[in-house]
Amino acid sequence: MNTQPILIRETSSPAELAKLAVDAVTRGDVDPLVAYENISRMEKAIELFKKSEEVRDITLRELAKYGHGKTSSDCTIEEVEAGVKYDYSGCNCHALDDLYKMRDAVMADIKEKEKILRALPASGLTDPATGEIFYPPARSSKTTLKVTFKKR
Repeated sequence: MNTQPILIRETSSPAELAKLAVDAVTRGDVDPLVAYENISRMEKAIELFKKSEEVRDITLRELAKYGHGKTSSDCTIEEVEAGVKYDYSGCNCHALDDLYKMRDAVMADIKEKEKILRALPASGLTDPATGEIFYPPARSSKTTLKVTFKKR
């Protein structure tokens, strides 16, 4: 008996998989909280799967049989260079070092000014030195769901 989960053996588009789950919830076939928890578990499982060095190495070896990429139905898997970083600390470029210092000072000033503006009353505040009236920034947010898993 094959015990592999159907999601990793069967090919369906992301839209088809999402539609199945959304339809099950909207029809009332599945408790929305249970569905949300399980989808969140799948997201975490996918994240852990993709971070696995062992899976990455096996997959890259298999992909090498096809060149640098393989396409099947609606999906292409390619070998790409990612996460490129440059370390400029050893370049001995004093002009760049000075620019970094200026950037850091400006960013600190911006953060301080933003903190002050967030604390202003809705009616605003007049700067006695310039007569300018400052108002707090417009604030927006969206209610969402947060899922946390206990460490096991």
